[in-house]
Amino acid sequence: MTKKMSKTLTISTSRFGDVKYEESMIFLSPKGIPGFEDMRRWLLVGEDDSTVKHLQNLEDGGLALPVAVPQQLFSDYSVKIPREFLDEVKAEDERDLGILLILTVPSGAIWDMTVNMRAPILIGLSSRLMLQAILPDESLTLRRPLWNQAQRDEMKSKIQQSSLNGE
Repeated sequence: MTKKMSKTLTISTSRFGDVKYEESMIFLSPKGIPGFEDMRRWLLVGEDDSTVKHLQNLEDGGLALPVAVPQQLFSDYSVKIPREFLDEVKAEDERDLGILLILTVPSGAIWDMTVNMRAPILIGLSSRLMLQAILPDESLTLRRPLWNQAQRDEMKSKIQQSSLNGE
């Protein structure tokens, strides 16, 4: 029996330069993501040791969404995923489901980064299908600050001080 060789492909991106990938690494979003409905093919890229990764779009090398695994940001993140969403990504159950949260990073103000807790990216790990789901739990916020106020103030001060020092 011969092993099927996977062809290596390359996409030129504005954030990561040329990125090599194989077809088996692609996530397909049949309906797109709200705001990017025509963008259907995505690749997860980033350093292995980094909490923040990026969903790089394969139709537009300039489009990459910062994402993270919820438990790496908030140990208390726990949600109930409705069956309809599991079905849509062809996940048998929540063990066959990957969850990513989209981060919003304001230009020039990384300390004000927020996380969309209510509308995660759901990925069927076996099917490689994905969607952005709006969960019915209204207690989940669309813009949860990544850091508390004291941490944000400290980060802002350090960044502004390094800018003043020309670092």
